[in-house]
Amino acid sequence: MPQKLVKSEWEQDKVYLIQFPRTGCLPSPSPYSLKLETWLRMAGIDYENVSNEFKHMSKRGQQPFIELNGEQISDTSIIIDILADKVKGKELTELSTLDKAKEHAFYTLIEHHLTLLGFYSRSQSFKWGKRSICLIDATLFGHLAEILYTPQFTKEIKEYIETNAQNLIAHSNRIKVLYWPDWEEIGQSLKMDTKWR
Repeated sequence: MPQKLVKSEWEQDKVYLIQFPRTGCLPSPSPYSLKLETWLRMAGIDYENVSNEFKHMSKRGQQPFIELNGEQISDTSIIIDILADKVKGKELTELSTLDKAKEHAFYTLIEHHLTLLGFYSRSQSFKWGKRSICLIDATLFGHLAEILYTPQFTKEIKEYIETNAQNLIAHSNRIKVLYWPDWEEIGQSLKMDTKWR
């Protein structure tokens, strides 16, 4: 049985990013949505945001997901792999074998063990290689934004980062400035279709 698409009238090769509605503190309440949308912006991939209106989930029960050429794709890591191959090609992931291994290790640390984030130090200008667009930068930003730019129930993690990992704050602020010039507009208007470039 064919799956029902959220965006039934779609354009060829257009990426439709289905995610939660916007919030006043940050563009998405989901670090995975923020990671994916940040990566799309870093990669220069045109996309259209579609609000799930808190009722549409992927066929796997995940959020966010994309629709591309009449197909639904979920899991942000799978989405990024597919888009890097299909839409833009391998130039998005030009990393040495060693850098790929490091990126995967830190990616796993961030995605699955956020409390260990304080051990991670970002000394480069958010690029492992000279021309690479790194998944880890978008992933780190997605998770840190949830801590740095929203009110917290407890202050310990944010205070730890502010005291011991100011480089992570600088990293997040750089990505926010470069790839989210519409951040304030999103928070005020809650629009899904702001212009960012």
